[in-house]
Amino acid sequence: MTSNISKLLNNLIPQPRLHFPLISYAPITKCAGSISSASTQSAVMSFDSNYQMIKLDPTLGKYLSICMMFRGNLKPTNINTTIAFLQRDHSIPVTHNMNSPLFKFGLCNLPPITVPGSGIFAASTATTTLCNNTVVKQYWMNTMKNYNKLLTKRVFLHHYTGEGMDEVIFDTANENISKLIAEYEEIENS
Repeated sequence: MTSNISKLLNNLIPQPRLHFPLISYAPITKCAGSISSASTQSAVMSFDSNYQMIKLDPTLGKYLSICMMFRGNLKPTNINTTIAFLQRDHSIPVTHNMNSPLFKFGLCNLPPITVPGSGIFAASTATTTLCNNTVVKQYWMNTMKNYNKLLTKRVFLHHYTGEGMDEVIFDTANENISKLIAEYEEIENS
C-alpha cells in the first residue's frame, strides 16, 4: 500500500459511518532482551490489548479491515508470511460481509526512531496497526451513557442554549450515536 492517505481511508473504511479506527504500536518496551527483530512478533503484539492506544480489547469485537505499517529492514515476502501466520494461527475475529480485502500493509525500510533519554528501547523493527473493529461501539456506548447523565440533569445545558443553540440538537446527537452503535452491532452479528 502506498503512502496515500485517501487510499488508506478507502481501504480501512468499508462503510462511511464506521470510520473510527483503533491504533496500536508494537513493540514498546524498556529492555532489549524481550524483543526479537522478527516482524511476526511485533505484528502479533500489535493485536494485544496492551498495545492499543485506546483502552479497548479488540478481541471482543470483529475486524472490518486491518492496515499494518511495518518499519525496519524487512522484505515484503516476510510481511506476507507474517500476515498468513496471523490469519492461520491466531484467532482474529473478522466480518465476512465486506467487499474489500481484510489485510493491507505498508513498509518503510527505515528503522523506528525513539526519543533519546526516554527509556524506551529502540527496536530494529516495529508495527503500527490501524484497524476498523466493531469493539469501538463500547466506547460510544460509554460516551452516550455519560452524555445521557449530563443531559438528564441538564448540566451545562444553559451554556449552549444561552448562545442560541436549540435543545433539539442534543436529542439529534443522541439519536445519531444510537444509530452508529446499532450499525456496529448489525455488522458484528452478521
